[in-house]
Amino acid sequence: MTFHFNPRLGLLIFLLLLSGCSDGRVAIRGKVSINGTPVKEGSINFRPIDVTSPGSAVAIIDGKYSIPAGNGVFPGEYLVQIFASEDTGKFDTSVPGPPVRIYRDLIPPKFNAKSELKAKIARGKSCDFDLVVDEKDFEGGLRKFSESR
Repeated sequence: MTFHFNPRLGLLIFLLLLSGCSDGRVAIRGKVSINGTPVKEGSINFRPIDVTSPGSAVAIIDGKYSIPAGNGVFPGEYLVQIFASEDTGKFDTSVPGPPVRIYRDLIPPKFNAKSELKAKIARGKSCDFDLVVDEKDFEGGLRKFSESR
């Protein structure tokens, strides 16, 4: 069996790759801050309201996030969940086994586990979020993670 290279097909494939052609997904980028201060590190999830579309999640670093088109979402409406925490420097030693590191949530449940935060994603539009957070928004706010000292 002999394979013959078709230059036209090769050119078409090259142009598609060069153009960043995707399956209709769009890149998402933006900023996340709490009361005007950029979130140092965390994560942001975009969950489709229309469950037939794929969602996407990415890390927030120094208040910014960016999802390339290949991992992005289709234009539409999404539920947004934002997570960030900080190490308290304390350990819970009340349970058997290795000490459990204690973290404090920086984002209240109304923006993550119980989020009603929505975003309309469109091609070429950034999604910035400045969360207005008050201490009364937290339900406890401490999480524990197992970790050896």
